[in-house]
Amino acid sequence: MLSAGCGNEETDAGGGNAGGGAGKAATDTTLRLGYYEDIQSPDPDVQYDIPGLMLVNNVYEGLVHYAPGDSTEIVPWLATKWKVSPDKRVYEFNLREGVTFHDGTMFDAEAAKKSFERRIAMKQGTFYQVQDIDSIETPAPNKLKISLKGTNSAFMSYLASPYGIKMISPTAIEKNTKGDKDLGQAYLGRNDAGTGPYAMSEFSQSRRYVIKAYPEWWGDKPFYDTVEFRLIADSGSQLLQLRGGDLDILHQQPITTLDSLKDDENFQVQSFPVVLKSWIHVNPNRPPFDDPDVRRTLGQAIDRDKITKTFFGEYATTSEQMYPAGLMPEGTAEDLQPFNASKLKAAVAELPADQRKVELVYLSGHGADIQRIAGEMGNQLRAAGLEPNVHEVTVAQLFAYPGQDAKKVPNLFVGNENADSGHPDTWARSYMYKGSALDYLKGSIDEADAAMDQGLRAADEDEMNAAYAKAGDIINDEGTFITIADIEDTFLARAGITGFEHQLVCPTCLNLAALKAAE
Repeated sequence: MLSAGCGNEETDAGGGNAGGGAGKAATDTTLRLGYYEDIQSPDPDVQYDIPGLMLVNNVYEGLVHYAPGDSTEIVPWLATKWKVSPDKRVYEFNLREGVTFHDGTMFDAEAAKKSFERRIAMKQGTFYQVQDIDSIETPAPNKLKISLKGTNSAFMSYLASPYGIKMISPTAIEKNTKGDKDLGQAYLGRNDAGTGPYAMSEFSQSRRYVIKAYPEWWGDKPFYDTVEFRLIADSGSQLLQLRGGDLDILHQQPITTLDSLKDDENFQVQSFPVVLKSWIHVNPNRPPFDDPDVRRTLGQAIDRDKITKTFFGEYATTSEQMYPAGLMPEGTAEDLQPFNASKLKAAVAELPADQRKVELVYLSGHGADIQRIAGEMGNQLRAAGLEPNVHEVTVAQLFAYPGQDAKKVPNLFVGNENADSGHPDTWARSYMYKGSALDYLKGSIDEADAAMDQGLRAADEDEMNAAYAKAGDIINDEGTFITIADIEDTFLARAGITGFEHQLVCPTCLNLAALKAAE
């Protein structure tokens, strides 16, 4: 389970050598990736979406990060070792020496301090990760000390998160700040100032992004000198370009495509565990699901096994917990709802006709098959006697729901969503806590919120897990969130590309510096 994450030794950087497929190797050092969606911004203090994770995490680096594979172990990165006080309020880091930002500025404790201060001042993206910081000290050029206002069991996970605080060149921020509050935001919306293995050379929104290997990176030299992200919204068009040799790697293709090519010697399918769950937000503020008795029958009326098998196949398992697989001990915060539509049918039969109409929405960016998943859910609800209106919404519409009258927003939202880190709070609090920007339909429960608060302030791991398990049990009993499947992260690539390295907490991400062409 969740690792305490205290590094004791300096670790060398470098790519992994796992994975890869047989076939003709890539002959050049340019890698071309097919991407569905634009990212909101490559600025790490603004970016808070899945599409931006691969770019940002290959250009910028944090003090620590998660080990590759299915691990929640936190390992050294720009910090080589650290010490955490028993009450988890004071964090002391030894920083890696000899590291430079892409503009040539040296990385040191003052640069790290200014990176934290910028995240605090920006109040965007994952601002919650720095809200508990009380003071930041630099006792030596390679030493950083952070003190918190109180115990926070998730702080190291915040730092390791793919959305976590990244180190940004203070020179670039000072040089490119416009006005009192810009803090270089306009500049970093099109350029970078990181320390990572790649530096940004082009950011053409809605078209493509290009990054190039940074020759002074402190780790092993990447095989691919140039990586191009091509924005192609249609999965079929991406596949045509892959087949034609114009693209090298695609992510989250439909299962039918993966199944048709997994045994083709010209291609390879790589799949990885990831903290990504397909689930349903239920609106308890408007009929018919404002009635707890009706709401609690909904989970059993959804044939989760059928949806998982049909739309994810071997690349997912039916959900058994309220949290993504890997965040909580097995057997805790369970969501076990064997399919039985008869209870919902009986409840619907007692409803007035105007309460049988329900609005079910989905977001197209939540996977290649999300429209079909929503359609199948609509069919199952229709079979139970409801009259679902199933339709797509935009990101702007979805993110606006928390600020609107909960009695006027949709009844149901189905999506594939991820935790921000390997700590359960970054799932529970992100989506199920009162006032959260991602609690779209206001399904939070006060008792569950209190349990989350207890877990966040717990210094003991067993106490922490018990608190988050309690929160999950309360939410499950109230029926305001229903889980469907734990999804694997899938990539379809040309044969001959090796070195696939992936983190459990980073959906659609690969360590690009580890990839190479087979010899």
